[in-house]
Amino acid sequence: MRKRVKIILNKEEMDFVTKIQNDVAYSISEKAKARVLLKIHYNNTELQGLRDADIAASEHISHDTMTHLKNKYLDYKSIEMAIRKKPRKHETGRIRIPLESKNEVIMIAESIPPEGQKKWTYRSICKFYNDLKPYNTISHTTVMNILKQRQEKL
Repeated sequence: MRKRVKIILNKEEMDFVTKIQNDVAYSISEKAKARVLLKIHYNNTELQGLRDADIAASEHISHDTMTHLKNKYLDYKSIEMAIRKKPRKHETGRIRIPLESKNEVIMIAESIPPEGQKKWTYRSICKFYNDLKPYNTISHTTVMNILKQRQEKL
């Protein structure tokens, strides 16, 4: 367990907290964390007598979040590093399909269906496209989403 240490911000850090309150580059949670550190500073320097739980409640964060924030500040010795979230290792996002690939899927959907079929299905378009481009495969769900965007009906 870590020894109770007083957090006292220097002039630059206090200016940083006031500066980011109107900066759109910082999220609401980052601004709240910065305000928490500023309140802790004022509590330690002006002896306001607030408990950590009171400060956490005033910013609508949990006591655990506040403890974690204080520990990050003490580890990094930087308010900017303490309020920022670390990027996640396996953060998944939407995979962007290039426009030319989308156009190829649409051209396949508009072409004559394969022999023995009356019309294209999402799976048959997917199979045909993946046979053409084995290095750039897509799923039938992706085909469906591309065609929905273009409002193509199969």
